[in-house]
Amino acid sequence: MARDRIEILFSGHWSAKQVSISEIPTSREIDQDLETKATHSWEQMLIEAKKTNKLLWDSILYRFENAVTTGENISLIISSIPFSIRFGMNKHTAVVQSLGANFASRGIFSSCLVETADGLYVFIEKSDKYYTQKKYSWVGGVLSKTEEEIVDGISLFESVSKEVSEELGVSRNLHQSTLLRTGYLTENGNVCFLFSITLKCTSKELREHFKSSDNEASGLLVFSEINIKENISIFESKDQIKFALLDLI
Repeated sequence: MARDRIEILFSGHWSAKQVSISEIPTSREIDQDLETKATHSWEQMLIEAKKTNKLLWDSILYRFENAVTTGENISLIISSIPFSIRFGMNKHTAVVQSLGANFASRGIFSSCLVETADGLYVFIEKSDKYYTQKKYSWVGGVLSKTEEEIVDGISLFESVSKEVSEELGVSRNLHQSTLLRTGYLTENGNVCFLFSITLKCTSKELREHFKSSDNEASGLLVFSEINIKENISIFESKDQIKFALLDLI
């Protein structure tokens, strides 16, 4: 899996206390034709979601502006963007690429490499409640300013921990350690924050927590490192690159 397919924005091993956050006005350049296309695509997706009884709603997301590393610390500079524009622009990647990086959404989402106490890695089968084409996925989600304000490393990590708890059904007191590992620009102009999270519970115990919870995922995928290599093809290509970034393939 070639790493040169994407632009790595930062890479390291940062705890919450080593991360600072600064929010500024967006630097995103606006092309009215692209904006119109994105809005139209969003409206069409809303119609499709309603027809199929899938959940889909708008909110304000955080947008990546820049990252500055100083010694053992990292400062993340962020702004915001409507989810509707970010999601609608996914349908017009070629247009965004032709305009240039300043027009990209750069909407931030998290993906978490979740490791159990017995050294296995956890991914999810997506619920059919939501408007998505994905069947299998990493744990994570968009960073929504509407749902939670992110002002520092602690609140960033709390937002990510909340997503893990909701999707896996495991309480936060079973999160042993969390690290921010990598940020990269995806093929369609969004920004993925890759985290690694270690749980205090074994894979068997996690399955019990998952069964007893009202979670967003419909099932769990639990792999050893060897299993990942054998089953990587079940993931979309844009998710497969994450394994390479974390040296698992």
